Amino acid sequence: MIDTIIFDLGGVLTSDSPITYSNKLCDYSKVLELAKVSKADASRIWNRHWKDMKLGKKDMQDFWKDFSKTMDKSVSLHEVIELYNSSVKVDEEMLYYVKGLKNKFRLLALTNECKTGIELRIQKFGLDMLFEKIYCSARIGMVKPDPSLFKHVLSDSRLDASRCIFIDDKTDNVKAAEKMGIRSILFENIEQLKKELAKI
Repeated sequence: MIDTIIFDLGGVLTSDSPITYSNKLCDYSKVLELAKVSKADASRIWNRHWKDMKLGKKDMQDFWKDFSKTMDKSVSLHEVIELYNSSVKVDEEMLYYVKGLKNKFRLLALTNECKTGIELRIQKFGLDMLFEKIYCSARIGMVKPDPSLFKHVLSDSRLDASRCIFIDDKTDNVKAAEKMGIRSILFENIEQLKKELAKI
């Protein structure tokens, strides 16, 4: 019997962090337009820092410091950061649905995110009130799909892998969880997720 659901955040419940991220929920293109930085340059700078950011070795200020060197000098970095932060969104339909699951399941979150990124999402969307615990890669020093991260979550929250479901939008992460004995769902959209969870 399934009694625990572990949710990814970026790309499932909230918008993802990469500065070039764009989907129906969130589009950071206006941030790049304000900064007058090309998508290619922004992507290059982001990729230079993201690996260490999600491990907690760097944070957003390291990215912004580097990013500012490419920005138009007439633009305020503070304004760019404010626009980026305000562009971070939660999927309201998903949020409502997940809240409805709270009475039936233990809810946890497991996300590859930098420290500033997770703090922003918790503050904006009250995620600490939704999830029993939020496991952030930067706070732990491990990233999905590392099996050690899944082992940590199972041990820390005293979970039985066979009684958990993991939901993520990345195939590698889903496969890693399944190898740990955690039933997993590759997230596509809310309608697909509802159908999958209805099968439990």
